[in-house]
Amino acid sequence: MTIPDIFIRKTNADGTFESNLTPAIIFNYMDFRKLLMSDDIAKLCDDLEELRGYVADAVGFKWGNGFFRFSNIFGNEYTFLITGNHKGWRLAVWDHHGGASIATTSIPKDSKERGEVITKVLKATERHTVGYIQCSACKEEVPIATANKHAYFAGRYCDTCWDSKYKQLEANENYN
Repeated sequence: MTIPDIFIRKTNADGTFESNLTPAIIFNYMDFRKLLMSDDIAKLCDDLEELRGYVADAVGFKWGNGFFRFSNIFGNEYTFLITGNHKGWRLAVWDHHGGASIATTSIPKDSKERGEVITKVLKATERHTVGYIQCSACKEEVPIATANKHAYFAGRYCDTCWDSKYKQLEANENYN
């Protein structure tokens, strides 16, 4: 495959290149559910990493965050990351650009429980699409317009949680 020069940031001495393309691997919500229902999450993570490597090499992209996304029933995209080991796995989901945390949860071993967790995550993305997000602290649903006024890193907070804890944390933050 030949990448047009306009997309190449630099060519390395070994003939590899780096581009200014940012790839993403996007699953629809039904395939996202099937992925997470896998019996072997460790193998799934290995397979996803192998796929990420193929795509990164194909377009000369050397960064790994935000590669994996899924689209919800409305077609909006959300970035996801699976972390953990044989002791337990976690799923984190953000809006497509990583600015707001939508869900962070353990991935249950029991398939019925796992299905319920996936349904909750997908419902959270649907609610986000129509203008609501869960408070990162108390999990109460709040309008995005309110939560965006109360942001601390990727967390979004209701008025009560913001005023009681996160407002002071954010004020004390040194972003250097």
